[in-house]
Amino acid sequence: MTKFKVLPHKLCIFDFDDTLATTDAKIKITNKKLVFSTKEFADYHPTVEDVLDLSDFENGKLINPQPTNFLITEFKSIIDGNTDVMILTARPDTGGIKEFLSAWVDPSHLIIVGGRRGATGKELADLKKNAILERIDKYENILFFDDSITNIKAVDSINNPKIKTRLVKKP
Repeated sequence: MTKFKVLPHKLCIFDFDDTLATTDAKIKITNKKLVFSTKEFADYHPTVEDVLDLSDFENGKLINPQPTNFLITEFKSIIDGNTDVMILTARPDTGGIKEFLSAWVDPSHLIIVGGRRGATGKELADLKKNAILERIDKYENILFFDDSITNIKAVDSINNPKIKTRLVKKP
């Protein structure tokens, strides 16, 4: 008798900031004295001269976290008790995210992958893409949700029929 390895059915992958939650964390361009919310920074195109201060995102604490409408209205209908939930975030310290999501996700099904300190833009998109590539053979279906078109395009470039992407509207 031949034994087949049964793959877990579904992995749902979510970005954290502005997809599942908003916070009062700010991105600062110190040499230009600019301060952005995550939503505002999405429309900013940093230059090589910009000196980024991402300290609000690097200490593991969430500043005034609030669930997005997507988290409140759609998240529970996407996942079920057997779904593994992965969070791909630019935040290098993910302790606050795990604590925040414990109200919505069974911790035994939660995987959180933090980014590299200072990662933004294409580098962050590539980090997310590579995290998915590392796990692609472990699941039958992978659903990816993000508020960044750059991240969606990076994951779409994997070009695998197991992966479905969805751009989530910014809060």
